Amino acid sequence: MGAGKSTLGKALAHHLQQDFCDLDHYIEQKANKTIADIFATRGENEFRKMEQKALAEVLTHKKGVVAVGGGTPCYFDNMEQMNLHATTIYLKATAETLKNHIRMGGNKRPLVDGKDDKELIAYINESLQKREPYYRRAQHTLNIDTITTEEQIQHYVAMLEEIYKQAENSENPESSKPKLTIIKVGGKIVEDPNTLSQLIDDFSHVEGYKILVHGGGRSATQVASQMGVETHMVEGRRITDAEMLRIVTMVYAGLVNKNITAQLQAQHINALGLTGADMDVIRSHKRAATPIDYGFVGDVDRVDADRLASLIKSGITPVMAPLTHDGQGTMLNTNADTIAGEVAKAMTRHFDVTLTYCFEKKGVLSDENDEESVIPHITPKVFDQLKEQHIIHDGMIPKLHNAFSALEAGVTEVIITKADAITGHQGTIITK
Repeated sequence: MGAGKSTLGKALAHHLQQDFCDLDHYIEQKANKTIADIFATRGENEFRKMEQKALAEVLTHKKGVVAVGGGTPCYFDNMEQMNLHATTIYLKATAETLKNHIRMGGNKRPLVDGKDDKELIAYINESLQKREPYYRRAQHTLNIDTITTEEQIQHYVAMLEEIYKQAENSENPESSKPKLTIIKVGGKIVEDPNTLSQLIDDFSHVEGYKILVHGGGRSATQVASQMGVETHMVEGRRITDAEMLRIVTMVYAGLVNKNITAQLQAQHINALGLTGADMDVIRSHKRAATPIDYGFVGDVDRVDADRLASLIKSGITPVMAPLTHDGQGTMLNTNADTIAGEVAKAMTRHFDVTLTYCFEKKGVLSDENDEESVIPHITPKVFDQLKEQHIIHDGMIPKLHNAFSALEAGVTEVIITKADAITGHQGTIITK
């Protein structure tokens, strides 16, 4: 609730000249009661059953733009049915943004009625923690900030329209698509001459079209130290103030990126180093400063798949640095895993995409102390079982959520493996 589903949904429907349906309003009309009355008289469990039935009716009989409730994706098989029958978009916002939107809306909401600001923030954070795994199953994610002006609304409507057009075009794919392999590799590999040399050799043997996405954090920290700029990290993430932005732009887009590109040329791979600003291939917005101000850090809004596909099909191999831009002249430091995932999702319009994440282990391990205990294949069902058995936990869970999000968006498979195993189906293969 409070993400702007109804506001943006109505605006998008109007822009596309389509019908708009708010699922809560649809339920109220069918029951001849308000949602608050249904909660009060029949309880949440009964409401969720009514919601499931109403959702099935809407998906089957209505066309256009539908805004569902914040809890809708989290019950029964609602998320699966939405993905099956519609283009699903998760409007992702911070707890502070959601709180502000809820307060500005003024409508009575049964689950938060009577809560003060502190209680409301606590409730939102708790709800997001529980619901994020379901929300991430959406085919697309759009990061949302404040939507209080018509200009802001139209900004996000334009982004939603782009997602809609991509989805519409992908419904009529060519009979067969060329294969594209996207490999994301961390800074440790590309910053060490020996491991980089091995990576370049292995990457040159990957068949078909390919993209390399890289990090470079250690080099950025080293250069910052040499220039007298202190590095600040919070929960493993770099705080990027104006001085640090200058450094990461120089290091990621210059030193690291061009070194990789030059070595690929030596292997007769016609590589082109890119940031998101080059050809406007990745547009982002600056992350909201709540609860932590990370500075000039970007969350991806869109990827121009057509331009990237045109480059690739002309025989060029993109080498992508972890930098994007906001369209207003500002570069943004952006997580390389995120870039790889968002590029993979977007490129499914043109290619049969395999996404490979390289990290320090041979794959997802059943025993973190045993390097050989690689789990060879994970599906959503297996994933749920491994979580219940506490075999998969902590930092690996969000990695796998990101993998399944990519699969839902049309990526054929996601592989988690070591950098020296990118030429074959080694490591953990994740499929639907």
